[in-house]
Amino acid sequence: MRNQHHFLGMLSAALRGLGHAVQSFPILVLTALLASPVGPHFRTEYTYRDVYGHRSYVSCSYLGSRGVIASIYIEGCPFIAWLDSRKWR
Repeated sequence: MRNQHHFLGMLSAALRGLGHAVQSFPILVLTALLASPVGPHFRTEYTYRDVYGHRSYVSCSYLGSRGVIASIYIEGCPFIAWLDSRKWR
């Protein structure tokens, strides 16, 4: 009986800890994204040429947690790109 109470107490503590971790998850993810040089970047500018009525992108600029990455070429210049800011500086 005593072992069962000990087990239930440990299980209860583990579940409370898990509940706290789940509540803190968005903060942990946001902190990781801000601290990491790799993350989502949003396109702020682009240049293109009109080739037979279609856009042919020449360069794009992106804004991320580490600042602006300017004048790079990524196929199609997506609005959101996952970039390593160390590579494009």
